Amino acid sequence: MHTPGKNFWAVFLPLHILGAAGLWFLPEYWTWLLFFWFTVGVVGNGVAGHRYFAHGQFETYTPVRWVLGFLTTLGGVGPATDWRIQHKMHHLRADQYNDPHSPYYSSRFHVFYGWYIFQHKGRGYLTERFARKMAVAQMRDSFYRFFDRNHYCIIFAFCVALAVINYHLLLMYALAVSIDFFRLGAVNWWCHRSGYRNHETPDHSTNNVWLGILGMGFGWHNNHHASPGKLVLTERWWEIDVEGYIGQLLSIPRAAKKYPGVQ
Repeated sequence: MHTPGKNFWAVFLPLHILGAAGLWFLPEYWTWLLFFWFTVGVVGNGVAGHRYFAHGQFETYTPVRWVLGFLTTLGGVGPATDWRIQHKMHHLRADQYNDPHSPYYSSRFHVFYGWYIFQHKGRGYLTERFARKMAVAQMRDSFYRFFDRNHYCIIFAFCVALAVINYHLLLMYALAVSIDFFRLGAVNWWCHRSGYRNHETPDHSTNNVWLGILGMGFGWHNNHHASPGKLVLTERWWEIDVEGYIGQLLSIPRAAKKYPGVQ
């Protein structure tokens, strides 16, 4: 099964190095950067990995589900299997010691990057019984098994294709992945330390205006922790939730619903 540590050396570090090189060509290829960030970051990590696979906030058609599976993989954090388990762990243990990335028990580096590189003793999410059961169940599902087993093949094939077409596109893709990983880390840190709260949740989650707007809705974190199964997080007029609106567009209308509790 895919492991975050292996993904760090095979995907995370190489793409961050390439992304740093891509800064040199940013003035000429910034539109491609925005395209890749929106596609594999906002849609791949935000809509697909987080809202669809981790929380089941909407239902969609089978072909769309497969596209979301590929975009989640290209988002670089991990396959859908990893997204589901580690994020459920975050919600079940939010701001407790065994939260994978609570800013109250970890350094800033760990919250942004360290949780992905290694797991502190006692914090590994596969030490939890529910996580082990979910991992086994996922590997019995042909959909999740495909993306778990082909995680690196999909990313490497995509990178080779971009390099053949134009190596600048590969650099912009890598930079987009790097930027989106910072977006995820920023939410993990600032949306548990600063901002305002619409709901008195048991954790320290907050809504952060600049992360909510620039993060395409990811920063309305207190709204999300109050109702993890809720798709559109808009509660005040300025809480624009682009990711939620995209999820609505991809939803099967008759199946769209709110899921109560931790999903």
